Amino acid sequence: MNAPKLIESVSDTARWVAYYRALETERPDALFRDSFARELAGEKGEAIAHGMRLGKSIGPGITVRTQIIDEFLRRLIAEGSVDMVINLASGLDARPFRMEIPSSFVWIEADLPEINAYKTSKMQFKVPRCQLERVDVDLSQTWARTEFLGYLKQKYPQRKAVVITEGLLMYLTEVQVLALTEALNDFEPALFWIHDFFSPRMMKRLNKVWGTQLSEGKAPFRFAPPNGANYLKPYGWTPLEVRSSLLEGFRLKRVIKWNLISKFVYDLCPPKWQSSIRDLNGVALLRKTS
Repeated sequence: MNAPKLIESVSDTARWVAYYRALETERPDALFRDSFARELAGEKGEAIAHGMRLGKSIGPGITVRTQIIDEFLRRLIAEGSVDMVINLASGLDARPFRMEIPSSFVWIEADLPEINAYKTSKMQFKVPRCQLERVDVDLSQTWARTEFLGYLKQKYPQRKAVVITEGLLMYLTEVQVLALTEALNDFEPALFWIHDFFSPRMMKRLNKVWGTQLSEGKAPFRFAPPNGANYLKPYGWTPLEVRSSLLEGFRLKRVIKWNLISKFVYDLCPPKWQSSIRDLNGVALLRKTS
C-alpha cells in the first residue's frame, strides 16, 4: 500500500506555512504573535513540516517573509497610502485578526473554496480588527479573476488598495503571472503590490529538495524571473523597495540553517558575488506606474 501524500493539493501548502508561523509565535523573542496559526495549521501542517526533507529547518525563512510584509503594510497604512488590502491566495493568513489596523480598513481574502471553508470553520467566532470579506475564487482561471476584480471595483470604487500575493506567484506559469498583472493594471483601486520572488537558481535548489513531492501534490514551483522584482517593471509596476530574504534574515536573526553562507562570509565576498547571493529570493513592494 502506498503511503499517503504529505501534500495533496496546493491548499496544503497553506497549512504547512501556518505551522511555521505558529513556531515563531511560540518563541519568547517572537517577531510577531499569530495566536491562530497553531489551530489553523492543524495536525496536517505539522506533519508536512516534519515529513518534508529539510522541512523543520525552513521556518526562519517563512518568519522573515511574514515580517517583511508586515512592515510594508504598517508603512503603507501609517502613511495613509492605502485603505484596503486585497490578499490573493490568502491561505491561512491571520493579519486582519492580529495586526493593528483601523476599523474602517477593508480587507479582502481571496482563495479557493476549499481553503476558505476550512478557514471560516476555524475562525467563525474570531473577530477581525477591520472590515473583512472572504471571497471564493480560482485565480488561475481568467474568467473567475475578471469576475472577482469586477465585483471589487463595483463595490469599492473609491478605495486605495495594496495587493498581496504572498507565496502565490511561484506556483503560476509566466503566462498566468502576466495575465494577473494585466488584470491588476486595469483594476483602478490597486495602487501597490507586495510579492515575494525566487531566482531561477533558488528555484532549481528548491525543486531539487521538494520538487517531486510538490508536483505529486499538484503544487509545483513554476515562476522564477531572472531579474526578480524588476521583472514586472516593463508591465507597469515599479519596485519601491526590495528586501533580500538573506539580508533580512541576518537583520532579524532568523537564518535558515542550511544556508551555505554566514554574514561574515557574505561581507567578505566581492560585490558581484554579494549581488548574486542577495538576489536569490526576497520580497518586493511595487507601485503601479502604468
